[in-house]
Amino acid sequence: MDARYQVVREGQVEVLNRVESPELGVLAAGRVVKGQVSKSSFVRIARHRRVLWAGRLRRLQGFTEQATQVPCGQECALGFDGFEDIQPGDLIETFQLVPTY
Repeated sequence: MDARYQVVREGQVEVLNRVESPELGVLAAGRVVKGQVSKSSFVRIARHRRVLWAGRLRRLQGFTEQATQVPCGQECALGFDGFEDIQPGDLIETFQLVPTY
């Protein structure tokens, strides 16, 4: 039996800055403006209302350490598998895929 998935929107992050780290690679430093972000989130990155990339979140960094969840109003850093062209002003939509049988 094949599972189908429902997209459940979780949150939105506005990118404030691009951070490059020799150990961690390129990270998007931003503020959660809607909902929340979870370490298990899938993401869509959009610039000028055009989706540039969709995939998994590789890293979620809270204010001082790695986090499993960041709520609305908090700043965080996000890393992605296979996407480094992040720019200030980009919007990151986070979501979960929930199986529906």
